[in-house]
This record gives sequence, C-alpha cells and structure tokens, in this order.
Amino acid sequence: LAAFDFGPMAFALHSDAELRVHNGFDVQALFPGDDSISDRRPTSAVQKALQSAHLDRVKALNQRIETDFLNAEFSLGEIIHMKELACRAWLAYFLVSECADAKAMEEYKRISTKDMTPNMLAVVAKISSDPHKLSLSKATTKDHKVSGARNNDGATHFQASAHKHKFRGDGKSGAVTVNGKRGAYIIHEKIDAAIYGSGVLDASSQRNQINLTTSTVTTVETRGREDPTLAEARRSEALLHILQGDVSRFTENAWVRNIWFPPPDGTISWPEEWTESLPPVPTTPRPRIQPNTKIPQLNPSQRKAVNSMLGTTDQHRFVIVQGPPGTGKTSVIGAYVMMATAAGNGGIWLIAQSNVAVKNIALKLITIGFQNWRILVSKDFHDGWHEHLYEDSCFDGHLILSNRFFSVKPRQLSGIKVILSTVSMLSHPLLSKFTSTIPMKTVIVDEASQIEIGSYIPMLITFSSIRKMCFIGDDKQLPPHGQEDNESLQSVFEVPHLQRHVILLNTQYRMPPEIGGIISSAIYYDKLKSDPLHPITDATIPCYFIDVPEGRETQAKVGQSWKNLAELEVVLKIAKQLQDAGTLFKIITPYEAQTTAVEAQMKEEKMAWEDTCFNVDAFQGNEEDFIVISLVRSRGLGFL
Repeated sequence: LAAFDFGPMAFALHSDAELRVHNGFDVQALFPGDDSISDRRPTSAVQKALQSAHLDRVKALNQRIETDFLNAEFSLGEIIHMKELACRAWLAYFLVSECADAKAMEEYKRISTKDMTPNMLAVVAKISSDPHKLSLSKATTKDHKVSGARNNDGATHFQASAHKHKFRGDGKSGAVTVNGKRGAYIIHEKIDAAIYGSGVLDASSQRNQINLTTSTVTTVETRGREDPTLAEARRSEALLHILQGDVSRFTENAWVRNIWFPPPDGTISWPEEWTESLPPVPTTPRPRIQPNTKIPQLNPSQRKAVNSMLGTTDQHRFVIVQGPPGTGKTSVIGAYVMMATAAGNGGIWLIAQSNVAVKNIALKLITIGFQNWRILVSKDFHDGWHEHLYEDSCFDGHLILSNRFFSVKPRQLSGIKVILSTVSMLSHPLLSKFTSTIPMKTVIVDEASQIEIGSYIPMLITFSSIRKMCFIGDDKQLPPHGQEDNESLQSVFEVPHLQRHVILLNTQYRMPPEIGGIISSAIYYDKLKSDPLHPITDATIPCYFIDVPEGRETQAKVGQSWKNLAELEVVLKIAKQLQDAGTLFKIITPYEAQTTAVEAQMKEEKMAWEDTCFNVDAFQGNEEDFIVISLVRSRGLGFL
C-alpha cells in the first residue's frame, strides 16, 4: 500500500470504515524533502523520488500535481473528485514501485495498524484526525492585504500590511490585480515568501512586469495549502512513528499514559523512581526571597492553587487551575515562581499558546521584581511586525530571538531558573541549546483552555525530564482554536478523569459586582464571588447598550470576516470622548475585519490607535478601565 499522508489516511480508514492497514508506505517519509520534518509537499516528494531513480531529466508538472492535491473533499458523484483521487493513487504507487531503490525499501519501516489494540488505535486516531480535519477546513485561497509594492532585481515585491497577511511558503499560485492606464488586469504567476513576510512575484518577463509608476496593485491572492508549522510537523512525525511500530513512545510515557490511557477508575499513577528523585518540601528556615521583589497578596483560593503548584507529592504532579476572568491567574503564576525559585527550584518553563500571553506573564514577573528569566520569541513574529511589544527596556537582556539560538552559550544561561515561550517554540530544532542547561522539570501552561490537548504530544515525548505540569485557564472562556469547526477538539479541561484535579479561583476583581453577579449565575453556577471593595458600586451604571438601528454587517467576500461601518462610526465617537477625557480604554470586537477597519479609521483621524483595538482572542487575559465592545452582527448571532 502506498499513499501521500498515509498516517491520517490509516487513522481515517479505521475511524470511518473500521478497516486496518498493513505493509503501508508514506510517500513523503520514503522520499523526504530538504526539510524532512516540515516539508511534506507532494511536489517535493516527487522531486526527491525522481532524483532517487536518477530521473533528474524528467520534468514534473508541479502545477498539475498541486491542483490534483488541492481539493480536500470527495463526493462519489463528482467526476473531477474521482479523477483527482485516481491521479493521487497512481502517483503514489508509481513513486514507491518505480523510484525507490532496494536499500530504501528494505530500511523503511512499514505502516501497520494490524496489531494495535482497539483503545490505542482509537486514541491515536483522534489525536491525528483532530488537527488534520482542522487543516482541511481552512481556505485554500488567501487574500493578502498589502501596504506597498516595489520593483527590485527584476521582481515585484509586495509588503504585507499585517502579520496575519504575511506570505508563507514558496511557489504558491498567485493572482495579482493591477489598475493600469487601460483599466484593471490580473497577473497569474508564482509568488514566493521573502524577508519579513513579504511576497515576491517573478516578473522577469516583460509580459509580467508591473510598471509601478503608472499602475497600482489593488489585491494579491495566493492559492494553495499552508505548509504545516514545525510543531504540527513534529506531532505528525510522532504519530507516524507509532504507525511504524514504535508504540513504546506512548505506552512507556507516564504523562501520555495518565492523560490518554487512564485505568477505568481514572486514577493517576507515577513511576516510583520519580518519587524518589523529588526534592523535600522546603521547611524552616523560610526560603529567601530576592531583594526588591514582592509576592502578590493572595486570597484563600489563590493560596490553595499556589500550594498545589508548589507541592512535591505525587498527588500534586498534575495541577489544573480554573481562573474565571479577573481572578488573578497571572498573580498565581507570579507567586509560584517567586516561592519555587526562592526554595532553590529551577527548570521552570512558562508556556502559552500565543506570544502575547507569554509576554503578559513576563510583564507580571517584571511587576513583582523577579528578574531571573529569559523569554524565547520567534524572529518571524518579532522582526517587522511586533517589535513594539518588546521595546520597553525591561526586556533588555531577557529577550532571545530564534535567529540567535545557535549562538547561545551555556554560560549565558548560568543561574537562569525560568524560561518563557510559546507551545510551538518547544518544537524548535535548536531548543536543546536551552534544555541542556535548563532542563524542563516543571511546565506551567497559561491559557491552557485554548490549547488542544494533542498539541502537547511533541513536548511530552521529547522532554523526558518533565516531572510536574500545571495547567491554568478557563474552559468557560475561549475554547481550543478551531472548536467551532470541529466540536471534538478538547483542552485539558474537557478530559473527564482530569476534572477532579481542578482548583477554582473563586474571587474576581475585574468586573463591577453587578456584572460579575450575572456572569457567576449564568456561567459559574454561582461559585464566582466578586471583590466587595470594587470601586464601582451600585450607585454607578456599569454597562450601557447602544442601539445602532442603521447598522448592517457586510463581508468583502463570502466566507471572509464581517464588519459593520455604522457601528464603527459610533465606536469612534465614544473613543474620541474617552481619549479627550484622558480615560484609559480599549476596543474589542469578535471580527478581524472590524478590528482592521477601526484601526484604519483611528489612524486616519490621528487618534491613538496602536494597541487600542483587539479581537476577542487577542485581548484574552487583558483588562482596562473602560471597554468598548463592537458586536458587529445585527441580522444573525454569528459565532458565540
């Protein structure tokens, strides 16, 4: 048997048709690209296969191959779907049977689900299928908003206007709409990603040359699936190894076993040697706290959470803290870090899904005066896009960009107790530069409800030094990314046998009690209390609803984000009043198109627009004195 992306296919055959496979070949694994982990494009596999068979002179029709692999749907009645499927199957069989040499065939570990237990196969199939289904639901066409275009070295360069519009991957089919002297026309040409997320159009021929002195580029569109991130590729690689017989990666890993393969009663157990290696609980004299630092004042529920995080018994290896909005999740993290490091503990890794969430943890450490940390940030995220997030001098000496990992020396990390990074950064090939000096012993996950549980697989099977994990978040707020498209996605909070470990932070300090009471009753079963000393009392109206009767949401194209221009005008009027009064405020909205429109209008009207308007996901975990919410939708609920 041979197929492209055989792993997801093998699991899908079991889940959808109860079929098992044996003696299978994953084409991309047999003919790996230059980056064997993340480059699983069919065109790369074809090129490597032809080279292996010494058929370099044979020219592959890459555009035809890309077209046949673009569609993720299959309907038996659609002739074009049947043709594409047949072409993929023929190509996979041809490459394996005609291009692989005898040595490669002998050394390759065949894929098989024949001898896997039903439970193992069901669990691993779900871990594989969840992200695969999510990737297939993504649009294959992307509109890039560009802020400018220039000609250089025979090529036209397009500068993306924001990080979310950056160009990714090489050789994407492109369509560039240009307004010239004689009207609008479209150039169809390949577009490659370049520095700072810009795109490069091959304009070497006179026919495709864009005269930017007389023409204006209006839209740039690329077609094709996004290459997997390194974290996604590491996860797929781990699951492929399991299909190739390396089941011990799961069965012998205590973390994987306790999360995905618990006994019927859900009891968590740990290796005996882990217990023997635990340091004793600190006793008197009390641990010394660093000078010029202060431990945040904690309420009883926060103290319970911190004590569990500090606990060194087996029952405290796995801690889940549910923190409703404004209950001080970062204060809990800060207090834990102070106490743990003062007791002499190191190897603490603070991770989150987004760079912004990681930065917020760093700001908390700065606020309490803790300095013994480093933060790892992707160069692609930082350079050209988000330097302003780290411009404050407080990040000097703490920030390490990914392009500098190779030059990091152990002496530069000597004495460092805490590392901050995103979950995806843990799959970086040079992370050993840090883990060799600062082993990953305790992992604290912030905003854990936003992280699909399978995302931890690369970390858990790579870093055998992990002895404690603490998950902090709130499943009543933002769910794992993509859950609106795939309801089966779970965070650690949705795993039934782990819910007995949840500790609730039960007092919120952010919302006025009038609002907090409604939230507690509607969402938290009346278990969430409000700060009785909150400055907003019953004498103040804490929330206003403003009707915009002429407001109607619109989309630039079907399937794209929504905006509401009438609402935008009202939002700006309120924002101007607040700004003129010197009041601290933020604007949030569920839709990216509305965020972009608000920022553009504020910039045009010379208002303070930077770090003012956010979508809901981006603002998660933040707070401000006044919040202006633009709901956008008027004719339907949209997503909730």
